[in-house]
Amino acid sequence: MARMARSLRQIIASMELEEKILAGAALLGALSVFMPWLSGEWLGAPVEHYSGFGFFHTFLGLGVFVCNLLILTLSLAPLAGIRLPWNRRQRAGMRLIAAIIISTLALAALSVLARLTFESTRMNIRFGVYVAIVCGIITVFYAWMRMQEILQSEQREHFMHPDDPGSVGVHPAGEHTFTPPPPPPPPPPPPAEEHRRHQ
Repeated sequence: MARMARSLRQIIASMELEEKILAGAALLGALSVFMPWLSGEWLGAPVEHYSGFGFFHTFLGLGVFVCNLLILTLSLAPLAGIRLPWNRRQRAGMRLIAAIIISTLALAALSVLARLTFESTRMNIRFGVYVAIVCGIITVFYAWMRMQEILQSEQREHFMHPDDPGSVGVHPAGEHTFTPPPPPPPPPPPPAEEHRRHQ
């Protein structure tokens, strides 16, 4: 257990700040599904508390939970040495899509809960759904920002300045060509004494 905790601390320490915020928001978003989303009396039944997995919003809460776990997996697996079948750009795109789905599902759940509380005054919306919405918005922002950083870094790698010595250029057809170094300078002229001796 101590070894796992030490390795987990090393993984977290190796992450960039944006990655830490993104993973933290995804973790809190996954935990928010277990928090109360709705509470009150329904059709004369005793007061009950419903999490994101309960009542009429079960599938919405399940989608929020699965998408947050997907973001966590795509963020932490490469740092833990687990190879995934997607490259860095594909993982960033999948995280951005998952974050958008989380925000959409959380807002849809809030709409469902608002309709229920409008029809029954004894039902109240709880804080869990608001935590899911806030975490979804944070994951969208930081997933989009990381996606832009990855695209910019790939552009810098593919389009290096041609004047750099030993740089690799990009052929229009996509082939890499090596830029040769400049030719050596010409040899110096012969000394003046040799000209006098020939005369």
